[in-house]
Amino acid sequence: MPTPIKYVQLTNKEFVRQKLIVDKLSPAQLAKEIGCPRSSVDWVIKRYLSQEEASQVRLERVHKGKIK
Repeated sequence: MPTPIKYVQLTNKEFVRQKLIVDKLSPAQLAKEIGCPRSSVDWVIKRYLSQEEASQVRLERVHKGKIK
């Protein structure tokens, strides 16, 4: 019996492309919207998107505050 898919939205290639490229969400924002780990979105980007499409994905860096 196959393992059930926990984050069904990530199996829809067009949904992922729409959110990341057209709507300009970062992988972190998409993960938060779906409720999955960021690493799951990163995996889907590598699996479903071409290199050209992946280069269009907006990356978001989180900077921690300086320690005083």
